[in-house]
Amino acid sequence: AMDVGVMVVALIAKHLKNGYFIIRPGEGYEYVLFITLSCFALGAIGGGKVSLDHAFSLHLHGWLYGGKGVAVTAIGVIGAFGLLVVFWRPAAKAESS
Repeated sequence: AMDVGVMVVALIAKHLKNGYFIIRPGEGYEYVLFITLSCFALGAIGGGKVSLDHAFSLHLHGWLYGGKGVAVTAIGVIGAFGLLVVFWRPAAKAESS
């Protein structure tokens, strides 16, 4: 969820305005979007047999663990928007005379 949040911040703050392809000037959002979706997929699917949950024989259930995709998306996006609200200050547009 943290990686999803960081990539959403990068997507909104830097790359979204430059278009899709990363080869464009200013770097587009193609690569950042791929990382975001990959982190979401890994978070939603889980670690399986290589996870700490499996190693310690924890059987986690409930809305947070059963709906992993929802939890990863919600925590990541809420964290991203929290960071954007607190820290992001878009550059002011210069006035032409």
